[in-house]
Amino acid sequence: MPQAGLDIAKWGLVAAALSLVLFAAFLDIRRFVIPNWISLSVLALGLIYVVVADAPHWTGHGLAALLVFAVGVVLFALRLLGGGDVKLMTAISLWSGFDFLMGFSVVTALAGGALSLFYLVRAIRGHKADGVEAVLKARIPYGVAIAAGGVYVFISITGHLG
Repeated sequence: MPQAGLDIAKWGLVAAALSLVLFAAFLDIRRFVIPNWISLSVLALGLIYVVVADAPHWTGHGLAALLVFAVGVVLFALRLLGGGDVKLMTAISLWSGFDFLMGFSVVTALAGGALSLFYLVRAIRGHKADGVEAVLKARIPYGVAIAAGGVYVFISITGHLG
């Protein structure tokens, strides 16, 4: 495949995965659900990207995804993350590999903190005295924070495209 066609394919894969991640955030806000087909599609697009990009560190991408999945399973068992969140984080970490995994984690954590703060302020305004307890019981669409981390990953990837 000529280089121009290869670059277009890479950009298309990144754009498709980014669109799916943003759609996942939208659905998480609306229904508190990240459908499996979205995470599986992001994962499949990531596998195709690794092949098309002829990534020299493809094993690192797989290991990064396995690491995030393992940590995610623990967080799921502790009821700190939902299953859809774990699957989406795993799919995005396949894209990030170890090169962008730390950035993905930091951006996701910061966005999650901001999201939690938003929900805390909203709960305090709505329930006054029991605001803190209300937010601790509230469901937070963490897919939004994961999507923010995903945007970081995809922007980072495009910085390395031709």
